[in-house]
Amino acid sequence: MNDKRDFLGVVQLPHPGPEHAVRNGRTEWNTGRHRRKYLLASGTSIDPTTDHATDGPLAFWGEWEPPSVEVTSWKPDGVLPRHLVRPVFPGPADGSRQNTDPYVFGGPFRYAICRQSTRRGATRLARLAPGALVLFGSRLRHEWVLDTVFVVASFIEVTSLTWADVTRGAVSATYRDATLRPAFSKGDLDGVSLRIYTGATPDAPVNGMYSFFPCARIDGDDYPRFARPPLGRYVNPGVWQNYALTRRTPAEIKDLWSMAVHDVSTAELDLGVRVEEPEAGSLASDGAD
Repeated sequence: MNDKRDFLGVVQLPHPGPEHAVRNGRTEWNTGRHRRKYLLASGTSIDPTTDHATDGPLAFWGEWEPPSVEVTSWKPDGVLPRHLVRPVFPGPADGSRQNTDPYVFGGPFRYAICRQSTRRGATRLARLAPGALVLFGSRLRHEWVLDTVFVVASFIEVTSLTWADVTRGAVSATYRDATLRPAFSKGDLDGVSLRIYTGATPDAPVNGMYSFFPCARIDGDDYPRFARPPLGRYVNPGVWQNYALTRRTPAEIKDLWSMAVHDVSTAELDLGVRVEEPEAGSLASDGAD
């Protein structure tokens, strides 16, 4: 493609859907293919039927490639999760470890690496405009299921040579060490200019939209589990390897965002808009090796 304009529209961005295995009550830092986790963390969620925001513990599907500790487990049951895990963070890692992207922890969501480059250089995903809508999900059992909705608010340009200086003070230290350092340490991003996108929030929406993940609020010690909600006919269920982009007007993008909110509401789930970030060294505090 020779179109060099920034892309304003909708991106359907698939990533591997299987759940991480838990062994001996924990997962180690992933060195294999990306997978999902069913996570427990404190945060803020919005009831899509009332727009009421609530703070407290949440369960949600997401990506967290550093270690995690099992909270509870269930018997296998189709597309429902088998393990609820709490994310922990032992400290920086190099390129032998997987990065976490998108990153929903500690403030505005971030998206920086996934599919932004190939061997031929940067892709159109490295040229998303503010207001673009990115639907992160997976194809499971002939359906396209959602784990993260990302609305682009702003971005900073980085390369393998500049990321450390450019992001110092602009993003959290844990994000730098969990996402950027492992990705740029591998060497396959040398010479490529990428964007670290910041997601829109309810306090600072773009075109009336904000980033969110489907989640369930937790009351007491009763841990709910849910399957990732399928999206409707506005996505292509056959998209499971390469991403799909469709240019849309701001009004059309807002309509599609509202459809995703409706599908999450239909699944009787809330919209997670903030989640606490694990502190560096938190794995050691759990008595782990």
